[in-house]
Order: sequence, then C-alpha cells, then structure tokens
Amino acid sequence: MHILFFTNQFPNKDNIAEGIFNWDRAIEMRNKGCKVSVVSIIEKNIFHAIKNTRPKKIIKGKISIYYLQYPLPPNKIFYFCLHTILYFFINKKLDDIIGTEKPDVVVSSWLQPYGTYARYFAKYNLPVYVYAEGSDLFLLPDKYPYQWKF
Repeated sequence: MHILFFTNQFPNKDNIAEGIFNWDRAIEMRNKGCKVSVVSIIEKNIFHAIKNTRPKKIIKGKISIYYLQYPLPPNKIFYFCLHTILYFFINKKLDDIIGTEKPDVVVSSWLQPYGTYARYFAKYNLPVYVYAEGSDLFLLPDKYPYQWKF
C-alpha cells in the first residue's frame, strides 16, 4: 500500500523539530510495509517573499518528502477559508505529485485546514483518513462547530 501523508507539521530545514511526531508516524507506516510519501506544507507569512514555489523533493529513510510553500494569510481573518486558499496555491503542484507517486490512500494530520483540504482529494478517488488531535478536539468543537459537518 502506498500512503500519501499530507501535513504542515513535518521536520524541515527551517525547523528540524517541527512535527517530529509525524516523522515517527511516517517511519512506523514504512516499517509496517507501506510505501510512504509525504507532502509537507511550509507556511510562510503572506508578506514573506516566497522565492521558490516549486516542490522540493528529498528522499530520507526511503520516504519521499515534498515540501510545498504557500503564503499564509492572517488566521483571525481567513481561518474559515484557509483550505480554499491552500487549494488555490498548491492544487497544480499536488496534481503533479499524485500523478508521479500514485498513492492508494491519503492520511492527513489536523482538521483545519489540512483535513478540510483533504476533501479535494475526492477528485482522485482516494480514501482519506484524518487525525483529529490537539486543538481539533479541545478548541474547534466550540469555536468552529461547522468543521464537524464536513
């Protein structure tokens, strides 16, 4: 089985400890006999100039990791539609990655915006599994009740 792991919490050159728990998850999936590819979204402040928007692919521990950058607008204003903004910036790049990797399933971490973005994977006819964790469980049910409807 080929798993595409879709998250923004994954170690990267700017922060090697970011989402280290997701690295452990990817390693465990690989150790269980799955082929694992990771699409890690690197969020940059909307005022930060993104110099290279091409996906950067590295292979580490037999896991293909694609780093995609996108400008992150202010959460307080755009929180409810981050998945749509994310779609606008990475859709074509994600199409290319899925065409190359041909995963069997998508696993995503966090409901907002990556879990809600995962609904766009329906066009690939891929099953999607989303980890609901942290603020997804303790903050979102009260603050953003519409999240539970998707």
